[in-house]
Amino acid sequence: MRHSIARTIKSAMSGTALMALSIIGCSDTSNPLASQSPAAPFAKYANQYSYQSKSNPTRTEVYDGAKLIATFTNGSHTVTLAGPSRTFTETNIVQGTTYTATITHTTWVRTLPATFNGTVDTAWLNDAIAANTNGTSDVLAIAMEYVDGRSNLSRKSKNCWRCRLRPAAERRHAPRRFRFQRLLRP
Repeated sequence: MRHSIARTIKSAMSGTALMALSIIGCSDTSNPLASQSPAAPFAKYANQYSYQSKSNPTRTEVYDGAKLIATFTNGSHTVTLAGPSRTFTETNIVQGTTYTATITHTTWVRTLPATFNGTVDTAWLNDAIAANTNGTSDVLAIAMEYVDGRSNLSRKSKNCWRCRLRPAAERRHAPRRFRFQRLLRP
């Protein structure tokens, strides 16, 4: 499939898409795009982190015991974190044939308040792990709202300004057949 969830995830994880979405999000447990499993087992050991510096690209990996829980890349605004398992599904119809792509993974992508400079903010990391455990929408879940064919996901939530916004496909100023995947073309 030419435009798929895998490409969306790859782009978001590399930090090239959705840089403007510098929010950790709001509690949106009614999100039909992602189904979460129970909380990650490492959350209870939040203060026992070890750090390893890596190169190519320059990054800092955060471990809880032997488990990799976060990767901070120098100069990036995004962080990849371990979290509960979830599933994203995308359906496309091409010349009358329906294709469905499903990806199940435990990678969550959160945005930092500033570019990562090599120092891990453990308070931010603890908050991000808690957000993952609670199922708060991350960059990938927000990106899935813009995949063609999605309805207004969470307008019912009154506590979240982002949840009251319409996905780009439904906004008056957006192109009539707006597709999130167009943003990902090289």
